[in-house]
Amino acid sequence: MSHTVIRDYGKLGVSTTPVRVNFNQTFTGPPIVHATVTAEYGGDMVYVNVTNITNTGFTVALQENTLSGYNGLHFLEEVSWYAVSAISASEKVGATILNTEWKQITFDSAFGSVPKVFAFVQSENGADLVYADIRNRTVSGFEMRLEEPLPYDGTHTNETVGWIAFVTHPLGTVQSGTATGDSNWTPVSFPVAFADPPVLISDIVTENGSDQAIVDIRNLTGTGFEFRIEEDPFTHNVAHFDETVSWMAVTRTAPSSVFEKISLNHEWTYVPFMDVFENTPYVFADVSTESGSDTIEVDIRGVSPVGFSARIEEDTRGGWDGTHNLIETISITAVDPVVSPYDTGTVNLANNDTWVPVNFGGVYAQPPNVFAMIQTEFGGDTAEIDIRNVTTTGFEIRLEEDVLLGWDGFHASEQVAWMALDSTTPLTGQTGRLVIDQTVAKNQVWHNVTFPSPFSAVPNVLVEINSENGGHTVQADIRNLTVGGFQVRLEEEPNIYDGTHIPETVVWFANGNTYSITLSP
Repeated sequence: MSHTVIRDYGKLGVSTTPVRVNFNQTFTGPPIVHATVTAEYGGDMVYVNVTNITNTGFTVALQENTLSGYNGLHFLEEVSWYAVSAISASEKVGATILNTEWKQITFDSAFGSVPKVFAFVQSENGADLVYADIRNRTVSGFEMRLEEPLPYDGTHTNETVGWIAFVTHPLGTVQSGTATGDSNWTPVSFPVAFADPPVLISDIVTENGSDQAIVDIRNLTGTGFEFRIEEDPFTHNVAHFDETVSWMAVTRTAPSSVFEKISLNHEWTYVPFMDVFENTPYVFADVSTESGSDTIEVDIRGVSPVGFSARIEEDTRGGWDGTHNLIETISITAVDPVVSPYDTGTVNLANNDTWVPVNFGGVYAQPPNVFAMIQTEFGGDTAEIDIRNVTTTGFEIRLEEDVLLGWDGFHASEQVAWMALDSTTPLTGQTGRLVIDQTVAKNQVWHNVTFPSPFSAVPNVLVEINSENGGHTVQADIRNLTVGGFQVRLEEEPNIYDGTHIPETVVWFANGNTYSITLSP
């Protein structure tokens, strides 16, 4: 390891699909990484698996014990992670090769009192599910081993396990402690409240019960959290003796907005937020490529502070087969309605003939640009959002099924989020509008949009039609997104409509991309 101490930490949404995390700090070599599930969105017992640790990042996924009876699929959970390289006088860090035999770890110099200890498997040499056990902490060291849960055979090939030990963490932004609890939920209060829920890692550091168990965390807030000692209900009776856990909490500021890119096809996919929100955000997503010729849109559902599910949808009533195997790039804008600077809200919408008036939070000098997105998937019919009559004080909105495609125009109530902004909004990006006239060219006229200022990297872009001048169902398509601009057109369903359309007002919002999500199969 380097002799310069470098630390990094964060929170993200994680499912059983591996996702790549990029460090914010520059490490000179692979650091020690520890990760803990710090929420309880899914009821099944779950483990965290970290692989491919390099000086630039690591890959993380959740694992269920499929041998004990779980199906191997899991909701998105909040995962806190902490990375550190190099030893310091007050925070000792190391890595050792372990198997399932207990091994003594001796510190290079003794602490003044018994330290908090954390250990996490850094490699994946064996295919079986495994985690690190800790016991017998003293001022001079501790014991550690690998443990496989039942019904694995309990033998495991050598793995590299990283460990961290300290009495008082050298960073002033860190609080830490130990607590004792059993299989019932036990509350822990932070000595000093955090402004936002912190990054939290935790480990069991005793071996009082013979049944295998891990620490389970829920209700992490700025004031504390709850933990329990969790046994697998398929292999144990779930009642467990008291165990001591070490915990460490690092201050963080929850995001007000996150801008991400992800590649999708027609399969429902868990989309993690690479920075976890304190509140459930509003999500806006648009296709920013044109890989296939079929008419498509983005569907989302299951929005939570850690992520959501999304897919590319073709309207089968339009003559498409409903499968879009070509990969499209999706631009995602997620905003926390409590702390975001954007004017936002939600409205419940159902049938085609119901236009609902919405009032802004204030009065604009000029009509702002309005974006909207269905947040739910309660109805099975394909539907989209229409917006009209945007003024300085509000707009009208409806949910539309395309009746000429064969839908009846009646739809289950869906929650729709909206966002309004103009040039006076405190933007980190750029916004604009244009009028697209497609009275002759039948879906073929792509209009060039040039950003007022080029971005340093390809940004995220949302587009929305803010008028309802034509009677045919229409959407805005974009392609050729670059640092300098993009192309946009009006698209009518070509299998039903003639592709010509009277002028409509199209608005756009471009923002620097915060994260590009890489999901592994």
